[in-house]
Amino acid sequence: MTAYQSIQLADDGDYVTDYNAPTIEDVWDLVNDQGSRWYFYPYPFVITAKADSDYPRSHGSIGRKRIVSACDGYDWAVGLTVATVAREFAAALSAAGGTGRGTR
Repeated sequence: MTAYQSIQLADDGDYVTDYNAPTIEDVWDLVNDQGSRWYFYPYPFVITAKADSDYPRSHGSIGRKRIVSACDGYDWAVGLTVATVAREFAAALSAAGGTGRGTR
């Protein structure tokens, strides 16, 4: 059984996962209700995730997952791997002279 999961990225490319649901829309509903819970990880995306019993939840395996839905303004990330998008975020922050979370 394939389900969906949210992943929240930070400016520096770090990320956390949360919110498993059976549909993309259900994941977005959960993300939209989170309030300021993920202040330091403000960029939400949706990835596919196998059932917990079949899927080890490590950063290495998450990095190979593809983004299937993106927050407003980040449609360019759909279809890319989490690792690729995380590198793009980190490169953009570095080019802007930032140092990471909390620098806004």
